[in-house]
Amino acid sequence: MIGRLKANLANYIQRSFSSLPEYLLKSHGVIHIGANDGREAHTYSKAKLDVVWVEAIPQVYARLAANIAPYPRQVGYNYLLLDSDGERRVFHVADNNGASSSLFKFADHEKIWPHVKFCEDIELTGYTLPTMVEREGVDLSKYDCLVLDTQGAELVILKGAQPCLGGFRYILAEAADFESYAGGATLSEIVDFLDSQGFDLVEKFLFAEKPGVGSYFDALFKQRQ
Repeated sequence: MIGRLKANLANYIQRSFSSLPEYLLKSHGVIHIGANDGREAHTYSKAKLDVVWVEAIPQVYARLAANIAPYPRQVGYNYLLLDSDGERRVFHVADNNGASSSLFKFADHEKIWPHVKFCEDIELTGYTLPTMVEREGVDLSKYDCLVLDTQGAELVILKGAQPCLGGFRYILAEAADFESYAGGATLSEIVDFLDSQGFDLVEKFLFAEKPGVGSYFDALFKQRQ
């Protein structure tokens, strides 16, 4: 969520491609976890994708719902996704319109973005992706691309989503090669886990770095054939 590529997929596409990236063109639907306000909605619509957005913060979800309303193939849900069901967790809300909000407190994140602070803690009940899918009647066969922009919680969510992962062809995860959030997943940990689930890292797109601290990437994984 870090400025949303500066942390958003739309900016990533603009920087890296003259047109839509190949993985979106080869997908028929996206589940985007860590939606924030859904700034990528137009990009997904341009790619003619069905989209499920998932946002944890109720106030931010309200903005998301308004922003995706013009897109009939896109739907949003207000969920905190975890690796277990029914667990109450403190969620730290950031002052950059919620973009850097996380389950985890800042570690070296502050060395790259010192102006970003947490402004509020809220308590939320978490669920796994399979539970959300069942509760909301989501047809997973429509979605073959998973996007994670969850500020260090990527591995937590992926572990909870294991029963669903085989249905995805692509996974795009925002990740750092350093401890940006205290206890949050690093890129190498995500690579190792997804390798065990049958996914290969096929591309990395750098979007932020600081000498002596590390780099932030959007990491694209593809299911191994």
